[in-house]
Amino acid sequence: MRHLSSLIVAMLAGSVAGCSSAPGPAPALPPVPGPRPFGGVVYPPPDDQRLVHTATEILIRDCMRTKGQDYRPAPLADLTRASAANPYALLDPRHARIDGYGIVGEAISAASGPPADPNRAAVAALSDRDRQNWEAALVGTPSHQRTVELSTGATITVRTDGCTYAARRSLQGDDWDRLWAQAEADTNQVITRVTAAGPVTSAVTDWSACMTKAGYAYADLQGPRRDVTDRWQAATTPETRKSVAEYELRVAQEDSRCEESVTLPEIVGAAQDRAERELTTPALTAGHDALAKAWASAKAQASTIVGSASSAPA
Repeated sequence: MRHLSSLIVAMLAGSVAGCSSAPGPAPALPPVPGPRPFGGVVYPPPDDQRLVHTATEILIRDCMRTKGQDYRPAPLADLTRASAANPYALLDPRHARIDGYGIVGEAISAASGPPADPNRAAVAALSDRDRQNWEAALVGTPSHQRTVELSTGATITVRTDGCTYAARRSLQGDDWDRLWAQAEADTNQVITRVTAAGPVTSAVTDWSACMTKAGYAYADLQGPRRDVTDRWQAATTPETRKSVAEYELRVAQEDSRCEESVTLPEIVGAAQDRAERELTTPALTAGHDALAKAWASAKAQASTIVGSASSAPA
């Protein structure tokens, strides 16, 4: 039997003891496993996301003050596991050994709830009219809403008179919403093509046979995740939760071994290369380049904003 990682042991201990505080951040995971569409254009590192989020919240606070509204910057949830997840459900052996699929660890962390919204109580205490004014100042109003069409034909709507938009525009530029939504649409098109590609579906069938031989009968890569989630939700005692945590680590490590044995990461990588070649146009490349430049500019500005806020007198 494989032993639980020290991370899971500590988190289970806190959960079993009824600790009311979160058990701490997710583990320091190795670099992102496997391929990601277009070099991970819509997967910024967690530290970069945290920096830009912090600066955005500062800008929102300052903007709300100009509208006569109080706003307290909201914290960002831990993005470590989400940022480490592979869009094709590929599993790095180091991740499997440390954190399994991250299901039990994330469930224990989430038990204490997401970061508290520092504005919730104050907003709830407002009159209906004042609450509507506060929300309009924050997110904007329908009368200032515009629609942006993507290359796929899908559309997004953006309200341009709220402080959230003003903060994004200040940090990331006028065209950020379109650039980001388009890059997400491009990414999703690649993922859809890759998962449906013949070599990939054949490799998943071989992976399934390998897993069945190891004692875990799953037809697709999401099967183990669904199973572990169901088992965790049904676990009601410390003993059954510990058993699920042990099961997660065992099956995840077999999953990773079987993926490698059928060369699934390489097959997915090749299918991704083909899908990207088929979808890439000059307009797509220009859009991704513009997004990367906007993100780099946002990080630079965010660093200055956060630094200035940190050094300002309380």
